[in-house]
Amino acid sequence: MTENYVRIAPSDSGFAKRLVNEIRSMEKELTDEQELYIITNGLRFRIEWIKHNLDFVCIRGSDSSGQCLEVVCHECSFSGVLAPLPKRVPEEPPVRIGFRPDVECLE
Repeated sequence: MTENYVRIAPSDSGFAKRLVNEIRSMEKELTDEQELYIITNGLRFRIEWIKHNLDFVCIRGSDSSGQCLEVVCHECSFSGVLAPLPKRVPEEPPVRIGFRPDVECLE
């Protein structure tokens, strides 16, 4: 299983904590054949990197063709749907998000 990390600033509001909890909850339900995707702002992509600092959330990932995408928005305007989808490369381990406030995001 490949893990990417989320950077959470010490001053984070409850928004980041709730988002982390929702993603953790969804990931517990995934099989080894699934990865977590987000549908937001008309885009559907695999979550690979999240950063929340002050009032902004940045979610980076890639769509099914491998195109890199990033959504940057104020936490008040963030809206998205978390969805389990078949993993992109069947013979590779699924991508998962890890949450460790003391670790920088992998870029």
